[in-house]
Amino acid sequence: MDRQILQRESPAADAAGLLIRIGFGLLVLVAPFSALFFRRAFVILVPIGAFLIVISAILIDVRGYFEKLRAVVLSPIGLICIGIGLWTAMSLIWTPFPGPAGERAFRTLGNAVIALIGCAALPDRMRLSNLNLLTLGVALAAVTLVFGALLGPSALHLVEPPDAPTYPRAAIAAGVLVWPALAWTITRGRDIEGILLIGACGVAAIASGSAAAAIVLFTGLLVYLSARSRQRMTGHVLAWSLAAIVLLAPLGALLAQWLAQSLGFPAGHWLAQIGLWGDTITQQPVRLLTGHGFDTLGHARVAGLVSPLAPLGLLPELWYDLGLVGGAGVALLIFFGMRALGAPSPHVAAACLAVATSVILFMIIDATSTQQWWLSVCVLASITMTAVLHGQYRTRRPRAPLIGRLGLRQPKENL
Repeated sequence: MDRQILQRESPAADAAGLLIRIGFGLLVLVAPFSALFFRRAFVILVPIGAFLIVISAILIDVRGYFEKLRAVVLSPIGLICIGIGLWTAMSLIWTPFPGPAGERAFRTLGNAVIALIGCAALPDRMRLSNLNLLTLGVALAAVTLVFGALLGPSALHLVEPPDAPTYPRAAIAAGVLVWPALAWTITRGRDIEGILLIGACGVAAIASGSAAAAIVLFTGLLVYLSARSRQRMTGHVLAWSLAAIVLLAPLGALLAQWLAQSLGFPAGHWLAQIGLWGDTITQQPVRLLTGHGFDTLGHARVAGLVSPLAPLGLLPELWYDLGLVGGAGVALLIFFGMRALGAPSPHVAAACLAVATSVILFMIIDATSTQQWWLSVCVLASITMTAVLHGQYRTRRPRAPLIGRLGLRQPKENL
């Protein structure tokens, strides 16, 4: 009997199938919906779901799983990630706040590891019934978001206080996760459902009152439409432009400082606030190379070492904390990552580029993008997008005459 048939019929394979169904369901169905009511839903549910998927992969083929994991780690993008992680850990040596920085570095690198082992644990052929949960989960979250928009955000705050940022955060997360769901619905030929998903997320983003949620969704839509028409060009433009923004960020801060001083803008103007970051560059040029140590900028603002008006977000925190080495590493990661994401089939590549651009843009414009909830959203986005990519096999059945000429039996749909 064929080895694959034996694996399907073994108790371990049955248990693995159940675990991946539960784990993936927690990720795509429970986590997005529960995030509407609990701020820490992603933080709690995403690691649990990812580890269940990892256990399922180990039950099926432990050796094959670790070989796949090894191949991912030793790939060019994997080596770049390892380099960034090692530099982050090394910067804890010279950070003035080693205790809090070490704790945050552990959480940040831990999320990266969870994304890595979770994506590697996904089967090469995702079951259609599992991937259908992705569309259902995003639709359920989007409809509930719209329901909250009609009745008021306070209608969703059954547990959290009314002033908690649960609703805007859920709207931002939905604006990112809608693209894997859209890619899957289009794969199955359900274009109308995909349009309705985007429309529901758009209504929720606007009603949430979060400018970041609207910007993230609108930017993702522009990238998606552009990639559908010119896939290769869009991937190359995004790779070069986003990497250049990260790499040339210090020059942008110095330019903002010069413009603010030349035009006489007050200290509260956004251009002047960006220019405050330029002061730290000119005062300590050596630190531009090494950085001040991971997680220093936020604590330096509280301690009064940096002006409280200085901006936060990916660019200032990356360069202030990790310097040129960290900035160059992230720029390389974005460049090669964007080019790789533009390689699959058109609708999947468009969704990949939309997700990545939305994530990077939010990390640039919002100070909360380095918090734990957003890191968990990024982990969820990477796992779901990988799952959709693994579900692209046999989207069209081969014609029966060809199968008959080859003397093969037509394969059953993997339900």
